[in-house]
Amino acid sequence: MARPFQRGSRGTVDRALARDLQERFGDRLLAPVRQRHDETEIRVSLADAVDTLRVLHDDPAFDFEMLIDLCGVDTGDEMQVVYHLASARSADWLRLIVPRSEEHTSELQSHLNLVCRLLLEKK
Repeated sequence: MARPFQRGSRGTVDRALARDLQERFGDRLLAPVRQRHDETEIRVSLADAVDTLRVLHDDPAFDFEMLIDLCGVDTGDEMQVVYHLASARSADWLRLIVPRSEEHTSELQSHLNLVCRLLLEKK
């Protein structure tokens, strides 16, 4: 599963990353892994978000140690929490999308607190 980062590969997708994400998280993905240019995108539920982020951060095969951006997005159809992550193992940025529904509103604050602690934790 470990793949070396190849400098100069920005602008092309990391197919190995997509394969590894699908293999590791396939049962919890809400949609197929998507790739475009140098970005890879996965979608997981709020219930799976913390564990997914923990694996992406802690597993040496992924090693997504840098949180580039954390934002809320209103698509007009749904609200989303969107994480942009970077890893020394891949030239791709990883976008993790967590759709938010009204019944999850009360869980969102505790979710964000856990995620921020996880991503700010030093190895």
